Amino acid sequence: MTLLVRTFQSKPGRGQQLIDALQSAATRMIQTRQADSVLLCQQSDAGERILWIENRQGVAHAPRLDEPGDLFEETPTAQPLEFLDGFYRFPMPSCQVWSVEVRTPSNRQFQTVRALLRLARRTSADSNIAGLSLYRAVDDPTLLVAFLALLPGIAPAQYFKAQFGAEPEAWAIERAAVWRPLSVSWTMGRMSSAGGSLLSASQYPSTAFWARSGRSSGQATGHAAQTEQPVGAGGA
Repeated sequence: MTLLVRTFQSKPGRGQQLIDALQSAATRMIQTRQADSVLLCQQSDAGERILWIENRQGVAHAPRLDEPGDLFEETPTAQPLEFLDGFYRFPMPSCQVWSVEVRTPSNRQFQTVRALLRLARRTSADSNIAGLSLYRAVDDPTLLVAFLALLPGIAPAQYFKAQFGAEPEAWAIERAAVWRPLSVSWTMGRMSSAGGSLLSASQYPSTAFWARSGRSSGQATGHAAQTEQPVGAGGA
């Protein structure tokens, strides 16, 4: 499964208007089966930075969004991401979601991916971490992106340095990592990716577990991608 990510920078004071316009665009795309689901996030410490995260079966013809151009600074480039590994806990506890980008030198790409996969599997046993999804950019394999849910009050950079600083490649990853706190603004998808036009406000990209962080446990759904492992009462 592929995620298609677009990052919008709204004009000053127009953030909520842009979110409203993106919601309308996403609803139209889902109704016309151009996308299975769309998740909108805001960067918590920079509310004018808005992420559009779209679940697609293919990325060859990513449709152009018809959002009003006076709401954002420039048209963002669509970034397809390939899912590598991850897990989440269910039900999702109260948590803070972070995105992290790591740019790896081309000659260290294999070692860095292997180190991050190893860390992803180790974190599944850490009760301070509610979930993690790791991706690689399809068009730029040197760019790795992860979404991480930590219990509130934990600073991710310091936490990972303390917990995993002795790991191979940890120093290089730490230097290259760019962390951003996120909050879920809105999410919607079709009830079934196999077809149908019914929409649900509790559907979201199956590997985008962090959508649950913006909902109560009674509203969340429990499905996960086959390559993503839920942990908790249902299994390990």
